[in-house]
Amino acid sequence: MFSALIILAFVVRLALMPISVHSDLFFINYFPNLIYTKNVFDIFSFTHNDLSKLNVSYYPPITFYFFGLFQYFYHFLSQSFSPWMTQIYNLRMSGVNGQSYDYLSKAPNEHIYKDIFLAKFPYLLFDLSSIYVIMIYAKKHLLRKNAILVWLFNPVILYGVYLMGQYDVIPAFFVLLSFLLIRKNVYLGIIVLGVAAAFKNFAFIFILPTILIYMKSPIERLKLAIVSFLPYFVFLCPTLIHDPTAAIFSFLPKVYLSYRKPLEDWALYSQYIKYGLFMLGYGVFLTMSFSLKSRDKWRLAVGLCLASILLFFSFAPRISFHYLLWGVPLIIIWYKNSKTSFLIILIQSISLASYKLLAIQLQLGLFAPINLAFSVSTTFNGYVNNFFPYRIISTMGYFIFLFTNLFLITQIILNLLFSEPALVKNIEKKRERKQLIFQSS
Repeated sequence: MFSALIILAFVVRLALMPISVHSDLFFINYFPNLIYTKNVFDIFSFTHNDLSKLNVSYYPPITFYFFGLFQYFYHFLSQSFSPWMTQIYNLRMSGVNGQSYDYLSKAPNEHIYKDIFLAKFPYLLFDLSSIYVIMIYAKKHLLRKNAILVWLFNPVILYGVYLMGQYDVIPAFFVLLSFLLIRKNVYLGIIVLGVAAAFKNFAFIFILPTILIYMKSPIERLKLAIVSFLPYFVFLCPTLIHDPTAAIFSFLPKVYLSYRKPLEDWALYSQYIKYGLFMLGYGVFLTMSFSLKSRDKWRLAVGLCLASILLFFSFAPRISFHYLLWGVPLIIIWYKNSKTSFLIILIQSISLASYKLLAIQLQLGLFAPINLAFSVSTTFNGYVNNFFPYRIISTMGYFIFLFTNLFLITQIILNLLFSEPALVKNIEKKRERKQLIFQSS
């Protein structure tokens, strides 16, 4: 049964890969194509003026070179992939800012299924690699074998990666691998965590607590901080040389730069309040990383890093569904019971989807490669709204998502404070008191 479920999970993946697409998949791939069509090796300097006018930036620099490397091999497998990406890029730069079905209708491709499959192929490789890493966790008795099924049937991966085409499974793999390596070699683990951060900046949230937990001297912390930033810095060097302003712009997450309309009144103030609550909570977690002592530093690091990303989910002004994959590796590691971890991921997914996946391009419109008519179909929430106010469902979903994350954070912090770390801290305090009494006597 276990083997049959694994086979089923990969059959589902292979079936979804060629038939669904979101415009994000095009955005990820048409810039790396410029390496071969226009000899562009510094994408941020090349597109800085164009993208800054659109209030967006490309993903971190390693992404450009990484997908460009894969596209080198695509030239041997598909004669249509590169020309298709060029067409879509030209449409975007000419002012077309539509969804996937807009590009599919204006840039038709006879080999669309093969090319979409190739665009998602790197995800499948890192998905397989993640399963292998989880198997190592299981062999070391850090996880149960069933954790593999939690990963394979994870709704965030199936939707965010194989339906939408976002690449978050790649940094998620490096997060999984980094915490495995940190147990034996902190520097190597931090470098790998830095690679995850080089793909998507969220992993920097994990780096600071980990450094504070494992290193006690300021010099050691500075060394680890430099090591963690090296992967990002190395791939950013071409832009730093040509255009430092573009380099700074590239470091900012594009999702927080692009707003359809200016924020004002409560929308503006609530954003600042959320930023403030996140920074306050994260500051508390960093203080705990600095002050709490534990014989099991690894467990302390996993717990505080998981609490940090859950805090981000709770108070980030803007969040997309595929961001949930950022926390999946740590949820699986922290909650060793597979049923518990899967239930948490399922509740997060359903509640967030209830108020974030409302547009047609995030529902049936994803299957526009099969039939463009899907792009004008009725949304699920629109259909429900004919019988029952969907706003009630979406509001409930928002509060369920918020309170679930806050509950998990509270549970994790209490576990860390009133279990082994706090016990060690109390024992050390008692020893210090005994030493002071002995010295005074």
